[in-house]
Order: sequence, then structure tokens, then C-alpha cells
Amino acid sequence: MERTADGAGPMNDEVSQAIIDAVKPTVVAVYSRDRYRHPEHIGSGTILEVRGRWFVLTAAHVLDELSERASLMWLAVGDWLGQVDVDLASNIPPDGDRESDNRDFGFFEVDRDEMTNAGGAALRFSTTDLDEQPDTDALYLVLGFPSTRQAEALVQGEEGKEIEGTVFPYRMTALPATPEAESGKVVNLDLKFDLEDIRLDGEHRNAPSPRGMSGGPAFSLSRSGVRLSGIIISHEGNTLRTTRPIVRLKGMESVYPELFPKT
Repeated sequence: MERTADGAGPMNDEVSQAIIDAVKPTVVAVYSRDRYRHPEHIGSGTILEVRGRWFVLTAAHVLDELSERASLMWLAVGDWLGQVDVDLASNIPPDGDRESDNRDFGFFEVDRDEMTNAGGAALRFSTTDLDEQPDTDALYLVLGFPSTRQAEALVQGEEGKEIEGTVFPYRMTALPATPEAESGKVVNLDLKFDLEDIRLDGEHRNAPSPRGMSGGPAFSLSRSGVRLSGIIISHEGNTLRTTRPIVRLKGMESVYPELFPKT
């Protein structure tokens, strides 16, 4: 029996597409420069509004790649591609090894007006899932920019020139969640998609590799509504690993304490 979004019936294509259309403007593609100085897709990002300021949440390893290349960042928002000058922030793994980093969170602030003019939108802070335990019974919807699709769609990368890259959705179910040994909290939630359950615009599509989707959002769809439940940090086969928002916001609090006043 198919999972339901509200307990009232199956999660059909029309409901899925309506949610995708609503949240798609909050998902961005992140680019660096290749050796020919053309934009090269390296990941995805999710725009979140915190007390009137806009931030892009992404995976730290995406920002590591920018730093290693000493490259300027380009963002694709809707059909617009432009260079942005931002201050990057990310966690540093205790052992210095990003490969074993189960948090892998990065973020940066963006200009609200610039993003809005480009057709972008931000998720409201109230949509984030800050529960201690994730809802493993919910249906999940994950969005991002697969690199293969971006490589096919990117026009020569001139600033302000339109691109045709599209956000790709995966409908997923959660695997059992295991608390972290040190903190006792659920840091990661693993999600699995069915290759036969990929639909876009009401049609079956072949699922591209999730490579390049790091930084994209995972939404839980349940009786409590649509909630931002995680940010993609890695994939293996048809399983995506996400870092939960409660972990990421703790990281943001250390950089922007004025946005998270103590009650």
C-alpha cells in the first residue's frame, strides 16, 4: 500500500507536483570555475530564511571544493546564473577527515533582493523539523540538481544568461534512524528511493545519479504538513544520507548567535 501524505489517501502525482512547484524556487545549484574559467556544477543548496535574513544551506564538502580551487562561486536560481561574493562557513571534522564527517554542514548568507529578483524564494524557519526524533513513517520528497542533468543543460555560462537546468525530485522512504553514540541524538537520516517511482510532470522518468545533489533539501510529508527534515550530504546507490536541521542550526548559531537568542 502506498504511503500517504495526510493519512487520507495515496500520495498521487498531482499532490507531489504541487509540492515540487511550491518548493522548487528555494533550491539552487552551486558552481565553481573549471580550468577554462567556465562554471562547473559542484552541488546544490537550499535557501532558508532566519529572522528576515536569507542563507543557503549546503554540504561542507561542496564549500571545501570551492576553497580548494580558490574559486568564486556561481549560483543558478531558477533560470538565472550569476556570480555571488559570499562568506562561507562550515564545520571542521574533529579528525580533519571530511570523508568520515557525519555532519558535513556548510552555509552562507545571500542577498535577499538579488535572489528574489532572480526568481528565488526562501523556506520559512517555521517549516524546519526540529524534533529530537525524525518521522521514519513519513513519505519524503528530495530535490536537487544532478550533475549529469546540469552538464547537459548548462549554456556557456555567461553571467545572467539563462540556463535550462531543472530541479529533479525523488520520492523516498526513510530507513530506521540510529542515534549517534556520543550525543545520543539522531544526526543523520537515510532515505531510499525506488527507481520505478520517479515521476516528473506526471510522467515516469529514468532516475539520474544523485551526484551533485549534495546540499539539496529533503522534505517530510505527513499529517503535520510539509517540513524541511534534512539536507543531503552523500549517496550510495539509491540511498541518500541527510543531516537533520537541528544539527545544522546549532552550527549556524555558533556563527550568528544574534539570530538564535536564548529564551
